[in-house]
Amino acid sequence: MTVLPDFGPSAPGIISIPRSEVADAVEWNWYAWVDEDWCWVANIRDGKLFVSTVVSATAAKNPEWEGDRYNGWGRWIDPEGVELKAESRPLAGGGSS
Repeated sequence: MTVLPDFGPSAPGIISIPRSEVADAVEWNWYAWVDEDWCWVANIRDGKLFVSTVVSATAAKNPEWEGDRYNGWGRWIDPEGVELKAESRPLAGGGSS
């Protein structure tokens, strides 16, 4: 393990572990059921979810979606009553078993 030099003494104890030493690292993605589509939860702030989609048909269902076909669409929603799901996938480069 190596202490990260960029953090300096103001944040002691921050460590870096080589990816080759980790066998079970996973990435988590959260999704919300919005306008009849599973939309990626890109951010959470002040109790709201920022959801994103690249599906123009989903964005066309509600004028609150902002964006375009090149960058996708996003909007802030209240999570109350919204169905959520989480999916995980292994990260590449894990250690040997």
